[in-house]
Amino acid sequence: MAYDAFGKPGYGPDFNSAFSPGMGGGAGFNEYDQSSQPSVDRQQGAGNKLRPVTIKQILNASQVHADAEFKIDGVEVGQVTFVGVLRNIHAQTTNTTYQIEDGTGMIEVRHWEHIDALSELATDTYVRVYGNIKIFSGKIYIASQYIRTIKDHNEVHFHFLEAIAVHLHFTQKANAVNGANAPGYGTSNALGYNNISSNGAANSLEQKLAEYSLTPAQMTVMQAIHSAPETNEGVHVRQLAQSVGPGIDLTAVTDFLQQEGIIYTTIDENHFKSVLQDQ
Repeated sequence: MAYDAFGKPGYGPDFNSAFSPGMGGGAGFNEYDQSSQPSVDRQQGAGNKLRPVTIKQILNASQVHADAEFKIDGVEVGQVTFVGVLRNIHAQTTNTTYQIEDGTGMIEVRHWEHIDALSELATDTYVRVYGNIKIFSGKIYIASQYIRTIKDHNEVHFHFLEAIAVHLHFTQKANAVNGANAPGYGTSNALGYNNISSNGAANSLEQKLAEYSLTPAQMTVMQAIHSAPETNEGVHVRQLAQSVGPGIDLTAVTDFLQQEGIIYTTIDENHFKSVLQDQ
């Protein structure tokens, strides 16, 4: 699915995406002002196809030889885009390096141009990265073309859903050729998410919660609760706040979820568990 610059998706004529075109690469969000993006070569060669990925997919990318394009899911990739939390910024004379993690891994991102917009980046915030996979001294890193802050947390969830869809598109095609059972092709291991079921779809949490008609903010909190390590004490509200990020009224959401009987407190009023975890 080739992207035109930083937005318009099209992985190929046979790819029927479940997502609207505006969601590609995060471009479906109002704060994404394309006029602020740097210009890129619009030729539709192999090196100018933008693919949504997880950091684990990047770290597991392979090359046939040192000068070859990197491959993910057996398919050559040029430009990639991913989202994650910015953990460290290190400015140097010739470039700035960023340490970014997304729950599947951590990677170093290097940016050589000093753009004023990048000075707005802050640690412990979600960002979207556009760049190319590179390797130096055996270590994979990203040569960044552009980095921006994510203002709508829904973009994070849309990105991972899109990365899953694209991964399944390529792996199912490969399995169909090889006669394998396509829906069961290692989605969890490949993308780095253990909460992906073996049939290649997101686990049944969304299906179980469908009857409640939750808002995106409420769904985000439920996903955070289920993503945390399951203990008798549940998850602390502080950990929830770190997981869901800014922009969500956590008190209002947890109050609503308790009233609906979807979550409950455990050892104190700051620890929550989902009733679905007890099923």
